[in-house]
Amino acid sequence: MPLDAVPWAPPPNAWQDSVRSLEAGTVHLWHVTLDGDAAPFATVLDAEERARAGRFHFARDRERFVVARGTLRVLLGSYLGTEPRTVTLVANPWGKPGLASAHFLRFNMSHAGTLALIAVTRDLEIGVDVERLRPLDDLEQLVRRYFTPEEGGVVLRAPDESRVALFFECWTRKEALLKAWGRGMSLPLEKVDAALGFAPGARLPDDVNPGIEAGGWSIHRLAPAAGYVGAMAIAAPRARIEQWRWQGP
Repeated sequence: MPLDAVPWAPPPNAWQDSVRSLEAGTVHLWHVTLDGDAAPFATVLDAEERARAGRFHFARDRERFVVARGTLRVLLGSYLGTEPRTVTLVANPWGKPGLASAHFLRFNMSHAGTLALIAVTRDLEIGVDVERLRPLDDLEQLVRRYFTPEEGGVVLRAPDESRVALFFECWTRKEALLKAWGRGMSLPLEKVDAALGFAPGARLPDDVNPGIEAGGWSIHRLAPAAGYVGAMAIAAPRARIEQWRWQGP
């Protein structure tokens, strides 16, 4: 069954045992609703995260940020067998988050609108991206600036009613790859051909991280909810993926 057709099921009753025994080559992909109660996470965030939350102008955006970061901490705490507030997160020079100490655990998070996706795996670099479908007045300009000619042709030749969805499908694939590589927007999007995955001949920018090879990566299309599209990229040609819907702390 294609990954975008897999239902987002509740985790098993003993999900804490499952996450602590996360096996190599397996990805746990979590769907998180951000309009839940932010209060349970009040004591989970660190000082820097609380400061970031306080800078949001609208209470809705502040609460969604708290739920997203708080859920990430609760999940990571379960994988690590420690209290969520003691999880120390750091970012690389391009902003990719990771754990402060060397550890087998790899994770990535993306959020848009009312939902977030959190991907967790062992020893494999991973990236995830989600976008809410919405009209784009400058779609053609964005395509010509950020997409390869092949990708742009697919989008711009599509019927009008399909263009927005195709645009965001391609965009999330690119973002997921860049996040997995750990280089963020420092790499030129228009040189990263992600629309067809890593088929022979797919073009990569010349200055990607050493060791990144086309054959060792895969990109997966996600369908997290109506009105949203997403993608996950992982440093493996294949992976066992379990999709779970977060039920709260």
